[in-house]
Amino acid sequence: MNCNLCKYGTSGVDDGDQIRIRYVYGNAFKLGIPLLKRIVTFTDGIRSQTDDPLSPLLSDAPITVVFGKNGAIRYEYQARLEGGYVVVEDKGKLPVGTYSITVLATDVNGDPLRYKENLVLSIVDATADANYDGLTQYDGYFKFPMLAFGGGRASLIVVTDNAVQINEGQGFYGEVTDDAVKLYARFGQSSMEVTDNSVNIRIND
Repeated sequence: MNCNLCKYGTSGVDDGDQIRIRYVYGNAFKLGIPLLKRIVTFTDGIRSQTDDPLSPLLSDAPITVVFGKNGAIRYEYQARLEGGYVVVEDKGKLPVGTYSITVLATDVNGDPLRYKENLVLSIVDATADANYDGLTQYDGYFKFPMLAFGGGRASLIVVTDNAVQINEGQGFYGEVTDDAVKLYARFGQSSMEVTDNSVNIRIND
């Protein structure tokens, strides 16, 4: 019998050593890692597999998230389980570098559970190097200051703890790429117009 942790929507196998998150050093972040418990059994050479919720875990047993660097440096954080997500928080203490993420837990039977993914998180020094385009499987909350474009004028887009608000009357920064139209919560020359029949967004940057 084999039991291991796997992520929602994946086979449990890393899909390459690709950095998914680049975050600015010295700022707080919260990361939610969606995990299931996979149980694989073989009976008379026939394999069967089930994916169960991670809970229940052993009462009072810690959930630990380890950010590993170069196979030798480890930063351990106590995490918690929220709705199938292992949630870990950092208050801007994780140093600059590229890290793997390991989750350690104990199931209700007292058996250890371990999940690891290589080179998921990079803590960068410069704000301009932050990037979250690869953040497709995790949930995250990231907060950091940035330069106010346009002489400190407010952006049309405001990100709060609970919502993303788009307000008519101020400019915002927009970008059109080959794959997407991106809107940024900083001032720019792009604008939005609300009519009786539609919402028109103009990208002018």
